[in-house]
Amino acid sequence: ITRRNGQAQSRRGAYDWVQRVSSKAGVSGVHPHGFRHAGITAVLEVTGDIYAAQKFGRHADIRTTEGYIHRSKKALQGVHVATHLFASAS
Repeated sequence: ITRRNGQAQSRRGAYDWVQRVSSKAGVSGVHPHGFRHAGITAVLEVTGDIYAAQKFGRHADIRTTEGYIHRSKKALQGVHVATHLFASAS
């Protein structure tokens, strides 16, 4: 998250912004790190590419990214069936 002037937002500034916006929307329990998890999961679900998700999440170790696979296993199976030459929908 960046500020209006293009500089990086501090962790506290990002947290305060998320709290302010979610409060206005009437939603509670929202944290900035949730956006990170949602983004990494979305990359996995849309592309099925664990390396793209690793890069998006800036994970140094692929094992960190592998933890997201169980969360989106059904979506990844759909990508596999749709794109792999010998996959079947069984």
